[in-house]
Parts: sequence; structure tokens; C-alpha cells
Amino acid sequence: MNHTHYECCSCHSNPPCSFCVDTFECDVCGDRHYADDENQFENKEGFVCVDCYLKSVKKLHLVLTAEWFDMIEQLIKKHEYRSFTDFWCRRLFDYSKATEDDLPFKEFDVVEFQHGYSKKARRMIVEFKGIGLGLGKPEWGGSKSVVFIIKLGNILHRNF
Repeated sequence: MNHTHYECCSCHSNPPCSFCVDTFECDVCGDRHYADDENQFENKEGFVCVDCYLKSVKKLHLVLTAEWFDMIEQLIKKHEYRSFTDFWCRRLFDYSKATEDDLPFKEFDVVEFQHGYSKKARRMIVEFKGIGLGLGKPEWGGSKSVVFIIKLGNILHRNF
């Protein structure tokens, strides 16, 4: 973490004050943000805030009901399922890279989950670990027919 004394701080104390120590400057937007594991990301630009990070990654946005959102947030559910429909095929298959023998899935960096459709909805950013096809676990919303299985990693950020 970058804990240098911030120039505009009037205290000029040595060691730096708690504001200077507990914040970092985003290397993209230049704003200061409180430093913790869910507000600070490291990428090729250096240390960046969550807003700048999310603008720079490929994101799959999914809206969930409370049951599935809470299970993912509690690290119980490690996959999210989507029906094998024309809509989800267009969103999850990469037709631009299709060959005669292969239709690959799109690649994402993260999945942004939103609980419901409210403007103030709970959101969390989760590592994207890939997509597959299968039946899924019924207790996690899987069905008796083939579904898209979106594989999830660690929770990177949450707004609640």
C-alpha cells in the first residue's frame, strides 16, 4: 500500500497523521480513498479505487433474488446458473471467435451481482472463474435441463 504523507494535509506531522496513513491515492483518477481490501485494487496502472478498477475490466452483470445473492455472499454458493436460452446464448457465447468445430464462451474478469432492481441495491464484485454447461445443483437453483454454469471465485468488493 502507498502510505506516503499527502501534500494537502495541513498537519505535516512525522509520522503522518491517520488520514494520510489510512488512505491511498488512486493512480487513475487521483482521488484519495480509504485503504482497505475492498476499496483498493492493484493493476497495471498501480493502485486504483474500485470505481476505476470496474471501468477497466470485462464485467458480467447479473441481477439476483435475495436467496441466491445471500448464498453467494456467505460463500455457500460457488456457481450461478442461467437458462440455456437464445438470450443467454447471445450474452455468454463468443460468436466472434466461433469456428466450424468450436463455439467458445466469452471471457470476463469479474461478475457484478446486484440484489434486485433498486438504485440503492446491494452489489458485490466476484472473481469470474469461467463458464460451463451442465445440470447444476438443485439446492443452488440448478435444473433438470442443461444450464450455463458461471463459476465464481473470491468476493473482491461489496457496497454494504
